[in-house]
Amino acid sequence: MKLISKDKVSNTFSIPTWLKSKGYTSNFDYAKLTTYAGSPVYSLFRLIDDKYVTYAIVVIDGYRYVFKMTKGSRDVVSEFEQKISTLI
Repeated sequence: MKLISKDKVSNTFSIPTWLKSKGYTSNFDYAKLTTYAGSPVYSLFRLIDDKYVTYAIVVIDGYRYVFKMTKGSRDVVSEFEQKISTLI
């Protein structure tokens, strides 16, 4: 898991609304993955060069974090939960 983006966001920021504004569809392109520190974590799935790339997105303390996941889609939750505390 690699941090690729950290951006300040408003306290009313919504990950689903933001993803929808980018043209992504719920339960097709993205879905709720888990919860961390009381905040929902979403997975975004993108097809890049014939391979699916998974991103984890979470908002904590007014910052939106986007992580590129390095393991296969079956291990996304465990990868996130194992590494998140070392990255934030």
